Amino acid sequence: MKEKPRGAMMNILRIKMIDAGNLLKELDDALDKVVAKKEPESFLKPIVSRIEDYQKSIRQIQAQFTDAPQFNETHTYPQFLSCGLLEIKGKNGANMEFLLPKVYPFPPKSLYIEHEKDGQFLREMLMRLLSSAPLVQLEVILIDALSLGGIFNLARKLLHKDNDFIYQQRILTESKEIEEALKHLYEYLKVNLQEKLAGFRDFAHYNETAKDPLPLKALFLSGVDALSKDALYYLEKIMRFGSKNGVLSFVNLESEKNNQSAEDLKKHAEFFRDTTSFERLKYLNVEIVNDQGIQSQHMKDFADKIKAYYKQKKKLKGN
Repeated sequence: MKEKPRGAMMNILRIKMIDAGNLLKELDDALDKVVAKKEPESFLKPIVSRIEDYQKSIRQIQAQFTDAPQFNETHTYPQFLSCGLLEIKGKNGANMEFLLPKVYPFPPKSLYIEHEKDGQFLREMLMRLLSSAPLVQLEVILIDALSLGGIFNLARKLLHKDNDFIYQQRILTESKEIEEALKHLYEYLKVNLQEKLAGFRDFAHYNETAKDPLPLKALFLSGVDALSKDALYYLEKIMRFGSKNGVLSFVNLESEKNNQSAEDLKKHAEFFRDTTSFERLKYLNVEIVNDQGIQSQHMKDFADKIKAYYKQKKKLKGN
């Protein structure tokens, strides 16, 4: 589903001060008056215009993947990551239906999904991170403990010996290598937490002032049922402390074993489809959905462009 934003470009600085939740609350309040016939439909125009401006401002920076990808040409990390869509529909007499990008402040909390066997969330977030973070400062760890790497079909086109932004240039599937990779991430966040970030609030605060930003590491993991006891220990620490210390985690916690460890991990992460914050809206129903506009061909084109872009960046870096 393709979004069709319109309206003037909003200043990037305002994105940090306004989020979709506040805008939807204002729209809900306005609908309360319109549905009750206390105000004409034209009463909605100002807030609808602001929502359109917000939408366009997000997409100006992080476009949908149905468009050509835009890359972060700087050494600074993004202010936010857009992944998935808010699907908004009217209820209780309100006639509304539209989409908004789902936006997470950067760095986002650990995020998890379940009941999603096709890996759409992980692929979409991987695409967003690769196009939004400076690639020369990024290391991505891909773990598929159950389906031999099948969940990361997009990444197969990126598995090239020169693409060292992917850890070991492989999708990790074996128990021992998975444990080693999770330990690698755990050790990195531990050094940041205990040494490099001393005196700073977190990874983002450090990078606001540092001449040399700390590298960012990102874990994409599926197959929690197959993890060893030690691997689960490292994963719990990553999901609990990683976001503030330079390690992001995006995890599929789908479990077929009634796995208590998977349930425990949820305490340290945000559910991708969580709509709790929207439940009080009287006239708007909000669901979080995958961006169905992304087709396999978009992913292939994106992977080709990432590959070419990174090759050029490495060449410039080496000169």
